[in-house]
Amino acid sequence: MPIGPFLDASEQSIRTSVEVNFYGVLTGSQLVLPEMVKRRSGHIINIASLAGLIALPGQVVYAGTKFAVVGLTTAMADEFAPHGVNVTCVMPTFTNTDLTSGTKNTGAQKPVQPEEIAAGVVKALDNPRITHLSVPGPLRFVGLLTSLLPPRGRRWLTKKFGNDDVFLKFDATARAAYEQRAQTAIGVVED
Repeated sequence: MPIGPFLDASEQSIRTSVEVNFYGVLTGSQLVLPEMVKRRSGHIINIASLAGLIALPGQVVYAGTKFAVVGLTTAMADEFAPHGVNVTCVMPTFTNTDLTSGTKNTGAQKPVQPEEIAAGVVKALDNPRITHLSVPGPLRFVGLLTSLLPPRGRRWLTKKFGNDDVFLKFDATARAAYEQRAQTAIGVVED
């Protein structure tokens, strides 16, 4: 999750984000679906992000890849339901890992713990017909509301929640180690 102004993003970090966050999900799905369809059962759980519903400034590429995973999950859930295969997208908010290092917490964005995301995965496994599961749950409604607002209302809500600059104004020193890994990571490598 490289963050910051979109115009500062390197081509390598953009390509890696798309390859890992979206192409990786596509590839994994193509690898497991044939067997699931054949046996007429299975459950794919994609981990996306609430950024797939609520795009924020400073997260242009990341949000785009997560929107893609949410859309992919929705389409796959509908396409493969007749074959006995369930597909769920778990969408956590900020997660208390290196992913959010250097960013500030806002009242609306209290980071969740990795264990809460794991509990969401278990909930999805227990309720396989759920297509979208937010962690925490109530933020899904904020995401849906945000998508229905006109631009001015969306920007007002984003500012009201303190999310208008959370990925634009961050502690670069605290984030340096993560950013170095993200900027130099290599996505899919051709043999």
